[in-house]
Amino acid sequence: MIVNELITNALKYAFPGGKDGTIRIGLESPSDGQVLLTVEDDGAGYADAAAPKGTGLGTLIIGAMAKTLQGSVDRQPAEIGSRTVLSFPMT
Repeated sequence: MIVNELITNALKYAFPGGKDGTIRIGLESPSDGQVLLTVEDDGAGYADAAAPKGTGLGTLIIGAMAKTLQGSVDRQPAEIGSRTVLSFPMT
């Protein structure tokens, strides 16, 4: 559900006017017992230098799902586009 919401947001906001682009999804488990889920795009990026917190329904869903997984969400501007990283403990 989280990945679906992040991809939907990227399609909706990162590529205005039907521009082409790439969405990358990564899942890794560093040695510290955490799982990192990364969704990033090479689209328009955020309007300002600081990644917005967002108050839309999709953002609230992502935050609630991350909390259910005892994790956290970090939205960050990327060199090109935007990146969202979810971190949660491996169970």
